[in-house]
Amino acid sequence: MGKILFWNTAGAGGGDEGDEIAPTLAAYSSQANPDCVVICEMRKVDTVTKQGFGFGDYLYVKPGRPQQTTPKTVAFYHTVHDKRLYVYSKNPGVQAWQFTTGSRRPAVLLLVQGTYIMVMHAPSVSSTSGPQADVMTQAYDLAANLVAAPEAIFGDLNVDLKSRARVRSLKRHLTGHALRTWRREGTGEYTHKSKSELDWALCAPTFAGWVEVVNLSRKRRRKINDDDDWRGEDEIANKSSDHLPILLRW
Repeated sequence: MGKILFWNTAGAGGGDEGDEIAPTLAAYSSQANPDCVVICEMRKVDTVTKQGFGFGDYLYVKPGRPQQTTPKTVAFYHTVHDKRLYVYSKNPGVQAWQFTTGSRRPAVLLLVQGTYIMVMHAPSVSSTSGPQADVMTQAYDLAANLVAAPEAIFGDLNVDLKSRARVRSLKRHLTGHALRTWRREGTGEYTHKSKSELDWALCAPTFAGWVEVVNLSRKRRRKINDDDDWRGEDEIANKSSDHLPILLRW
């Protein structure tokens, strides 16, 4: 069975919260036991730290650049220090390739347990699902032409599955593309604090996968200030993220 954990940390990672990123990831990965973990929006943690830290048995995976592409296709948002997708794996067989779609949102193609999965963070647009559909089709076409066609697109797809209007809009904008026939695999739960389901997977008809939320109640210690020792009591960890992690299984 293959498993990928995805989490949009939504900017978590500065100060005391930065101290919590690696332990929180360790707790999530220990609970879900995925082959690899993909994180986006760790804006407050510098690039060297993000590439250098590990959690549990998981280490940073440096994605490759598909042949025949230029360096600008590396998957950055705005700068090399901003909201790039980061991949961590305990499985040495996991491979990764980066792409940048028209919106400059990142997409990474993973080869896990012999299966190609595209993981991405689609644009956040409230009035239409057109930009989201555009990056999905662009990422799929790039991967299919340069590496291999993915069997699922997974991550923060920024289309609320609980909104019939948004789902209809997405289907309309996928008309004429192979993704139009793919099924939507959601958790059935809210994945964002707005009580929307933005994190899910779009799966090929032959792909037998499903998605679930990874819920975690854990405790942490918090510093009173930089000069003080840790408090004696524990507090429930606050990830400072708008999103819950999700797990794709197949």
